[in-house]
Amino acid sequence: MSSIRNLSHITSLNLSRNHFSGFIPSSIIDLSYLTYLDLSRNHLLGQIPSSIGNLSHLTYLDLSWNQISGQSPSSFGNLNHLTYLDLSVNNIVGEIPTSFGNLNQLTSLDVGINRLNGSLPIALLNLTKLSSLQLNFNQFTGTIPHNISSLSKLRIFMADNNAFTGTLPSKMSFITCLKNLEEEIQRNHHVPNPD
Repeated sequence: MSSIRNLSHITSLNLSRNHFSGFIPSSIIDLSYLTYLDLSRNHLLGQIPSSIGNLSHLTYLDLSWNQISGQSPSSFGNLNHLTYLDLSVNNIVGEIPTSFGNLNQLTSLDVGINRLNGSLPIALLNLTKLSSLQLNFNQFTGTIPHNISSLSKLRIFMADNNAFTGTLPSKMSFITCLKNLEEEIQRNHHVPNPD
């Protein structure tokens, strides 16, 4: 993968489902025109290089299903065009950086099946375009913010297999949406409403 610096004008790079190993090369910074990067399902090791924050045109980034470790770099917050970010099924540790709150174009964020801990940063509530948020199978603690209902477009929320405490948020708009969808299905299939 070290030779990818010679591809400096490409906009889309998909190397998923191979047998690449070793570290994510820091030379990835040279691919400054990239909008799409998929390195998922390989055997990549080590930390995500902080230089990834210089890929300012990225809209899609998938690093899932590798053996990436260490903490997520705060430079992720520079990728403010990202709409899709998948870091799931790795060995990433530490807390979600508060800089993730800068990713206000995100519609899907998946950090499931890692070793993340700490409480959820309130900055995640800035991600008002999120339709999918997956936090499952980590070591998160604290409470789920009650004002998570402000994420009005959220349709998929997975937070199982953590150490969250407290009470469930009473107003979760995506639950309302699912209830409305259930009622619509019942109407379309002429199933009597149990009420």
